[in-house]
Amino acid sequence: VLILSTRRRFPTTEDMAIIKNFINSGKPVIAIRTASHAFGAREKGEGYQAPEGHAAWNTIDVDMLGAKYTGHYKEKEGGPLQVSAWIEAAATNHPIVENLDFDGPINIVHKLYTYIDRDPAIQIILSAKWAENEQIHPVAWTNEKGGKRVFYMSPGSLDEIATPEIKSLLKSAVLWGLNGDAD
Repeated sequence: VLILSTRRRFPTTEDMAIIKNFINSGKPVIAIRTASHAFGAREKGEGYQAPEGHAAWNTIDVDMLGAKYTGHYKEKEGGPLQVSAWIEAAATNHPIVENLDFDGPINIVHKLYTYIDRDPAIQIILSAKWAENEQIHPVAWTNEKGGKRVFYMSPGSLDEIATPEIKSLLKSAVLWGLNGDAD
């Protein structure tokens, strides 16, 4: 299992090839939060490109996750963002959902990531709605297109990772990635 939770890093060209081959091989990938731009160079500003001998992967969001990351809603001034995510009705029989140790909402207290141009092949597991604009956003999904076996979730701050709900979600995702062959 590859667990990917990094932001704007530039592995060596050789290491990037290994990472891409792993993802495209169908081996399980658990991608958390900033994995949507794990190896992406910033589009704004100068001088933030991969150094010689290293590689950027600016389209990892589309290529691996199946959706384009466009930014996030920031925490409100004076306190954290309070958004509850729910299990999508279409995902109630998904193995990840069936292995969860909870059945209530997941609270997202930091940035709510936004994604556009979602591939119809992805299966959304959890969604959330930000009260300011009433738009529904996917916050956890799987992508099995082209033989991949990728689970992604946008909650991933230290506060969110510490909750029993997120721990259960990650455990269920790993079991799904391994086809339930692990304890």
